[in-house]
Amino acid sequence: MVLKTEHLALSLPGKSKPLFRDISLDLDAGEMCIVSGKAGSGKTLLGLALCGFLPLWMHNWRLDGRIELCGRPLNQGEYRDEAGIILENPYNQVSGIKRSVIEELAFPLECRGVQPSLMHDLIDRYADTLGISRLLKRNVRFLSGGELQRVIIACSLISCPRFLFLDRLMTEIDAD
Repeated sequence: MVLKTEHLALSLPGKSKPLFRDISLDLDAGEMCIVSGKAGSGKTLLGLALCGFLPLWMHNWRLDGRIELCGRPLNQGEYRDEAGIILENPYNQVSGIKRSVIEELAFPLECRGVQPSLMHDLIDRYADTLGISRLLKRNVRFLSGGELQRVIIACSLISCPRFLFLDRLMTEIDAD
């Protein structure tokens, strides 16, 4: 089992009822699930919770229920290599400390201690797969929204997460 949740409910201060409640699911390797709902219904917050990232985005919240990722309980604020998220707005996911696309792609690998020789192979493979090889030397600050979205997708995939939450993935993708 890659992801298992039991009776998740997210409450925010000042709200009379939970933003979402009673979310239970089981996802095995290779399975997909679609979360749908109106704008503001909590889809993004659910994704952040499923990856353990709620504390990075919110200060006051209460999450009830249980999340298990790859057979172990997931606590909010605990960074786990097995989880990744691609947010709707790619500008929210740029590291802010790297200038070029190649440096941005290397960043998640550096954080995991990947050897430089393997790092170069992974960067080339994912840049080629996502059609961003021509962008590798460009400054991330000067990319179009669609180019940046592809870079963020590559940054998320390059780490090979077991669970990946995609939040309106194609909002910025532009045609070549």
